[in-house]
Amino acid sequence: MKIRGESRGSLGNVCVGLNVLGVSDFAILNCSMIALLGKQAWRLVTEPDCLWARVMKARYYYTRDFMTADVGYRPSYTWRSIVGAREVLECGLRKRIGNGRDTRVWGEAWLCSGALTTLDNIARRTRGESPSCYFCQSFSESSLHLFQDCSVARWVWKALGLEGKGCVEGTERGEDLRDWVEGRWGEIEASEYGVFMIGCWAIWEHRNKVVFDGVQIEPDRIVQRIRDVLHEESGNAELRVGCGRRKARNTRDTESEGWKPTAEGYHKINVDAGIKDGEGVSSGVVCRDAGGKVLWGLTVVREAEWDPRFAEAMAMLDGLQEARARGHDRVVLESDCLQVIDALVEKHKGRNSFSLLIADILFLCNSFVSVVWSHTSRINNSVAHALAHILPRVVGKTVWLDVLPPVADSAAVYDLSLMN
Repeated sequence: MKIRGESRGSLGNVCVGLNVLGVSDFAILNCSMIALLGKQAWRLVTEPDCLWARVMKARYYYTRDFMTADVGYRPSYTWRSIVGAREVLECGLRKRIGNGRDTRVWGEAWLCSGALTTLDNIARRTRGESPSCYFCQSFSESSLHLFQDCSVARWVWKALGLEGKGCVEGTERGEDLRDWVEGRWGEIEASEYGVFMIGCWAIWEHRNKVVFDGVQIEPDRIVQRIRDVLHEESGNAELRVGCGRRKARNTRDTESEGWKPTAEGYHKINVDAGIKDGEGVSSGVVCRDAGGKVLWGLTVVREAEWDPRFAEAMAMLDGLQEARARGHDRVVLESDCLQVIDALVEKHKGRNSFSLLIADILFLCNSFVSVVWSHTSRINNSVAHALAHILPRVVGKTVWLDVLPPVADSAAVYDLSLMN
């Protein structure tokens, strides 16, 4: 008698062979499989442009990177297995800061003892002499020196008000970077944790720019970078409350506040969309400085039929593109469409046209130093609204510098009067 082409004797031999294998043998087999899957995961990280990686990204993590991707809905066995082996990479993977734009300060391993490529750590691995710190040129560049003892780091901590809270005090013998970081939790207030961690990240980012890009050593630029990130994060935190499922304040209170200027060093861009049956859709954009002065206005009219949500998102993209072309690198983008703001804050993902447009906006944000989303009421967005509905409607792009059309200019003057 045969079972699927094999005799009972052959099947018995197989069983005997399996009995010979012990628990340790299966453990080794399991480790080997995890290692092979980890190698495929490593390919997705290091070779994102290969055909296989592009297919996987399009299918499972279109708007994210592999290390933060979810298993997703109805995943294949292959994808589920690769994601399961991702923890192998997480054990030893460290984030290279680069320009810092795609580094999540809280979510990625970048500040670890022995992992930072300081000159001292490099010399320890190569058994060579440790050159002096790139910043102060006085002492060996160890991780502790870079973040605590270096004159640049001391200047940064003093400017941030953390000088007397353990950030520039001597460490105990044998203390490493991790111990130093954990020791600060008992010295600083809970509200200052973010300032401290972002400060470490900004110091390391500026150090890399000095080493690899040849920029000048400017401690004040480090402090400004920290403040930019904190401003952006505080704006996002407010949006998560105000633009989520709960309402932070009622519409009547919002309307009574009027248009609000942004912080010094930022440009505030208000956008709106106009839809008229048979005449296409239009985007209205106005850019003002921290004092409320109008810098430029923009109207883009297209012969298209879009739903309001898509049209509002396109107005945001138009505003960002014009801001990028004019060299604005710190912007607050404000709209009266809560759906679009929610989609941007939550990094909405999908494969429909609206999702792809949101992905384009988020991608463009990478070319800015800081972008903050803001939601407002229609009455506080009157200038952009006027530009989006201006007559006559001329297909194409129209830009106004300094002076806006009469209807929009009147709305801008009114906004300015509320500020004063």
